[in-house]
Amino acid sequence: MIQIARFITNKLGLDFKALGLTRHQFGAGCVTSLGMLNFEDATAPFSGFTDCTILLSVNAIRDEPVI
Repeated sequence: MIQIARFITNKLGLDFKALGLTRHQFGAGCVTSLGMLNFEDATAPFSGFTDCTILLSVNAIRDEPVI
């Protein structure tokens, strides 16, 4: 059911008001803050339901030069 709802709203661009879902015209982006959990080198997984096209993972801030 989730895959069908995703196909209708994301791929076809139609409203599915029976479940309270609206169409997605442009896709989605995701920003996560993994640095607050003290991760220095981590990535977040992509979400298949939202068709997330951009994923930005902010890791922990370090006081050392990076070349």
